[in-house]
Amino acid sequence: MAKKEISVKWEEAMDKDVLRYHLIICWVAVVFNLLFSGVDYVNNPETWFQYFVIRLSISVITAFLIFMRPRWNMIAELLAFIPFMLISIQNAYMWSIMDAAELQKHTFSYIALLIGGGMMLLWRRHWSFKVIYLSLPINILFFYLFSELSLEEILSNGGFLTFMVSIIFIFLVDVRYRLTKSNIISRLKLERSNKQIARQKQIVEEKNKEILDSITYAKRIQTAILPSQKSFAEYLGNPVILYKPKDIVAGDFYWVHNSNKYTYFAAADCTGHGVPGAMVSMVCSAAINRAIVELKITETNKILDLVREIVVSTLSKGDGEVQDGMDIALCRLNNETKEVQFSGAKSPMYHFRYLKEGEVTGSKDIYTKTHILQEYKGDRQPVGKYVSEHPFSSTTVQTQKGEHIFIFSDGFADQFGGDDCRKFKYGPFKKLLSGVLNEPNTNQQKILDEVFEKWRDDLEQVDDVCVIGVMI
Repeated sequence: MAKKEISVKWEEAMDKDVLRYHLIICWVAVVFNLLFSGVDYVNNPETWFQYFVIRLSISVITAFLIFMRPRWNMIAELLAFIPFMLISIQNAYMWSIMDAAELQKHTFSYIALLIGGGMMLLWRRHWSFKVIYLSLPINILFFYLFSELSLEEILSNGGFLTFMVSIIFIFLVDVRYRLTKSNIISRLKLERSNKQIARQKQIVEEKNKEILDSITYAKRIQTAILPSQKSFAEYLGNPVILYKPKDIVAGDFYWVHNSNKYTYFAAADCTGHGVPGAMVSMVCSAAINRAIVELKITETNKILDLVREIVVSTLSKGDGEVQDGMDIALCRLNNETKEVQFSGAKSPMYHFRYLKEGEVTGSKDIYTKTHILQEYKGDRQPVGKYVSEHPFSSTTVQTQKGEHIFIFSDGFADQFGGDDCRKFKYGPFKKLLSGVLNEPNTNQQKILDEVFEKWRDDLEQVDDVCVIGVMI
């Protein structure tokens, strides 16, 4: 809304306010001018009927103007000006035939009229001056023709006070007009700002909806490339899968592939989360597929070496250099011997193996009555560009039926929560995993989820969470 438009708008709004207030003033004049006849009867019983006829005439004229205003298209200022002038003339005549005592009593009625008008009239200053210009000579003329009082008596018995109140009247009306104008302009500016905010909000909401729709569809694509529960169950016997993206799409992903002799499974944490993390996860997932499914590489360390080459090559084709990559725990389970080969990029593998007969454990070992935790750390380098990269290593572990393998991203252990808002950390995470070993796999997943949500409470989830648990 331009300044010119605001000017037009405030004048339109002011016209409506002026008309509303002046209609009220006119009806007040119709009613109260007649009611003052009672005061006249008490103060001037001899001239009461004469005053009543004058008051009644002015009230009738005012009411007539109110009803004829729409037909005559009379402006609101003139609608109030005419009754105000008529009442001023009425008062001028009544004053001119009063004695000093009566004049003094009537002064307060006239002052009340001026103050009341000053509080309700809504017009520009020149209308107030017109009232003074016309009222003053009429008062002088009537006092000259009819009054028996001297100028000094007139001034001392209410004339001077009435004149001073008339000046205040001009000031009151002018201040009220300016304040009303300022309020209307402020209201219009606020309405303009609110409309702009509403339009901007609508645009933002539309853009957010478009972005949300796009991300939601991206989630469908990402979900489509993740292994299904059926695939995991078929190859790994209904494993534990706790997968909680921080946003709609995630940088974490899990992966499984079976090649008759071996079953490969992995939990990966790509750089970032949300849309950037999801884009990197697509590149990394495709690289793993190429290394294992297409190129048939079987050794986990060599798989990660090739995946790193593919990821670095893919993310370095453009003009800009991207340092993104992933942390990953990759396992290869020999379906016949139950031997597990593990390679990790900044991610460990937890093996809950059976306690051997007569085995002595350290006080810091995490173990149950039947299992002890054996942790295998990955290499301290990511799958991606790294300043001191070296070939990945591998560890081979012989497992038995009933033992457990857990691989995961760092989202669970790094989540803030609890009474003192601290990280969950890996020590409690290890104890949590050891505490669910004897539960059915479906219960293990439910317990992990409940513990995470209770720990997080109403705090924001800081990262994607991915925990994969496999019972041999």
